[in-house]
Amino acid sequence: MKNKFLFLTFGLIFITLNLNAQDQEEKYPETVLIKLVETVYEGASIKAESKLIIVKPDNSIETKMLERTSYLRGAELILNDNLIKTRIELQLWQNQGFELKGMSTTSPMDYLMITTFVMTKN
Repeated sequence: MKNKFLFLTFGLIFITLNLNAQDQEEKYPETVLIKLVETVYEGASIKAESKLIIVKPDNSIETKMLERTSYLRGAELILNDNLIKTRIELQLWQNQGFELKGMSTTSPMDYLMITTFVMTKN
């Protein structure tokens, strides 16, 4: 009898915690983070790579490589191509109902620029 009471008590606690966790999850909109890492280098010594890093609503991460640019060769064409790829990625998420809510840009080094896009869906 005592075991049944403990089992029921733990069952109720588990159900209550599970419902509470679901409520917390539903309070916040689905969110996608897209980080654009752009590198422009003047020589071959820089090892950073240009890429898009996408954190999806299920917290899985996808990385799409972009082309590194150099001031020594065709930087404008490559930067434009990377920008188009970024726009296409943003549009893919907008087509799924996500809206751009904010963005920030930082440049911690001369050759590196990081832009983060925050998109949400209610």
